[in-house]
Amino acid sequence: MDKPARRFVKGAIVCVALLLGADLAPVRGAAEGPARPLSVLVLLGEWFGDAYFPLAREIEARGWTLKRIGVDAEYRGCYNKARDVVLRSDILIPDLKDLAAYDALIIPSGPQWRKFNENPAVLAFVRNAHAAGLIVASFCVGNTTVKAAGLVDLPAGPELYPAKVTLVKERVLLGPRGGGPPPGDGFESAPIKEICDAVARERSGSGSLPPSLTGPYLGQKPPGMTPEVFAPGLVSKDGDQGRLFIAPDGSEIIYWERDAGGRMRILSVVEKGGTWSAPEALPFSEEYVNNEPCLSPDGKKLFFVSNRPRAGTGEAEKFPDLWMAEKSAGTWGEPMNLGDPVNRLDIVVQPFYTVDDTLYFGGQAADGSSRGIYVSRYGDGAFSEPERLDPDVFDRQVSGPCVSPDNRTLIVHARKEDGFGNWDLYASFRDAAGRWGPLVNLGSAVNTEAAEAGASFSPDGKFLFFSRGGDIYWVSTGFLGRLRSKLKE
Repeated sequence: MDKPARRFVKGAIVCVALLLGADLAPVRGAAEGPARPLSVLVLLGEWFGDAYFPLAREIEARGWTLKRIGVDAEYRGCYNKARDVVLRSDILIPDLKDLAAYDALIIPSGPQWRKFNENPAVLAFVRNAHAAGLIVASFCVGNTTVKAAGLVDLPAGPELYPAKVTLVKERVLLGPRGGGPPPGDGFESAPIKEICDAVARERSGSGSLPPSLTGPYLGQKPPGMTPEVFAPGLVSKDGDQGRLFIAPDGSEIIYWERDAGGRMRILSVVEKGGTWSAPEALPFSEEYVNNEPCLSPDGKKLFFVSNRPRAGTGEAEKFPDLWMAEKSAGTWGEPMNLGDPVNRLDIVVQPFYTVDDTLYFGGQAADGSSRGIYVSRYGDGAFSEPERLDPDVFDRQVSGPCVSPDNRTLIVHARKEDGFGNWDLYASFRDAAGRWGPLVNLGSAVNTEAAEAGASFSPDGKFLFFSRGGDIYWVSTGFLGRLRSKLKE
């Protein structure tokens, strides 16, 4: 199975596995218990020292684990104007096969930077460390190694040396100049503490995205009629992401992610004072399996699928339910099980809540029959008995309902004979009587041989978000009006 096909499967794999009775243990988040000490690699080279020794002391003072890594076993170093210092690598680059035990790679300054930048083994190691999930942090001429490795695309000038330690890309920290060798000031101007503070902040998830990413949609340039990856390296990154929703005032972005460790969590990115936070898992989604979120049009309710125990604690449920969390005073509260009659169905997946208080979701009766798209209307403090949409239109191969803000267009993903070989996105338009019409493939402008799924609209209806190949894409919805007009011809 290719990666695009795996993307959709992973998006539903937990629900399907649970429905088939797979024995999946509850997922425990890293937020439980005290934070563990960080494990840091420091890149060594010839004539290191003036920045390295204060850096080593700072790392050890924090209780972190430090390992020196280099191409050679031993280097000539310098420290405090002494030139006869010996530095020894704890690990040689070719010998380090598994980076899973480490949190960060720090590249301090040193006069050997040209040798680093001309060494393919060093540059490949820096790239591999970042790809493996490590934070790569550097300062002074160490920044040139990060550039040479291809992790940043900044000109070799002032932009490469920010005035303070800055997150310039996901898991890439650059610091200012400082820490040059004798006869310079050596370690005195090296931003040692600042680098370590930034590494700790980013590893804890309490950092913020680059300050250049301001304004709506994380400062991303809106797409036209050709789908583009949304926020590459920030939202669409390692692992799989999908089902992205944006608060009506644009101040919060919510989506689900399956990380490299297999955890499925709901992430939030929040804008405050013009600054976007780094993606952070909602507290209640750190435990058990939580995915397929849907933000209500008013931004106050969050619906999602989870195998968390109905009693609140204990073992995960064999079959997932639909849950809801409500926001109060800017904080998401504890999730509530939607209960009967919604969760009476055997399968309940991919919820979507509309402006007229209607809950759409994929469902199936306990006896395996009546699989399709269901709707349940909320009123007088309760959800109505779920009703199945027209099975001649929304059959067993249709899922992932999503309704436009004007309540006139229903987007689903489906497998059809007129498709492009996998799951495609289809539209159904509401007629004058309020009924949903036949499904229409969105065409080659959106659909490919890969699996397109998990659609949602921006609050103003101008953009459609969906997943493909493990990433989140977005595209202008201008084509939908033309598609509706062609149906009327």
